[in-house]
Amino acid sequence: MGSTAPYIAVSLDVPSQDEENLARLKRKRPVAADVALRNNATVMREVATRLAERYGCAA
Repeated sequence: MGSTAPYIAVSLDVPSQDEENLARLKRKRPVAADVALRNNATVMREVATRLAERYGCAA
């Protein structure tokens, strides 16, 4: 990508993993923290790859 290429911001909204908040709501953590982090990283990597391929800036 050259210096004139537009920037694309990608974000991922996920349920809270905050222990205090979950305890207050009397809920358990939906998945283990390490699994959630690994899954989120996988999703973001896939999004970045597909966007790069779609807009012709894949290496």
